[in-house]
Amino acid sequence: MEGTFQDRQHPRIASLNLVCFTRYDEKGFPVYENIGRTKDLSAGGILLECNQNFPICAQLEIVVAAHEQLVTAMGEVKRVEAIPGSKKFDVGIKFIKISERNRESINKFLEREII
Repeated sequence: MEGTFQDRQHPRIASLNLVCFTRYDEKGFPVYENIGRTKDLSAGGILLECNQNFPICAQLEIVVAAHEQLVTAMGEVKRVEAIPGSKKFDVGIKFIKISERNRESINKFLEREII
């Protein structure tokens, strides 16, 4: 396992949501697009299940389908783990750029999921 999330600022809940993501290179150009799903979600980031192994610190634009809302954020890969018995990976992503409106949408979504 590379990287850790020992100092989380936002509580996470288990939540399966469709995610579209685009990886950008160091110059800010898109180099890869795909879809995956969240395994957990918070106002500070997601755990993404996908078939792509990303390097630590890779930057991704993420669009999460949270009920009827699409929430967009830029994220940075903090950890990657191969899922045993599959060709998929768990990718821990911290949001590094997210609008206040999108963060509020995530918080509202999480509140509804908890109830």
